[in-house]
Amino acid sequence: HCPEETGWKVGECLKALEEELPGECTKFIKIHDSCVEDIGKHCKGNEYTGDLLPCLTEWTNADLIAADCAATFPVKVDPEKKLSRSAKTKADKRRK
Repeated sequence: HCPEETGWKVGECLKALEEELPGECTKFIKIHDSCVEDIGKHCKGNEYTGDLLPCLTEWTNADLIAADCAATFPVKVDPEKKLSRSAKTKADKRRK
């Protein structure tokens, strides 16, 4: 949506288009809004890149991340965890 922008300017551009964006994208914007200070301290240069979440969740010690920032992170799903058939059906319906 915003190929001409980089860094925080991507966020400004995306916010102008927010009504058109899928939910996952608006969640990514929310992470940035909630984590401005943590991004500046620990992940500078990773704003609106694919490296932001790994930087905040894996490359930076969790004790250094503010609670309100960490609360916006997506929940990791254990790939080994097997869902029952009914749970999988419910999950598929929610994704749609």
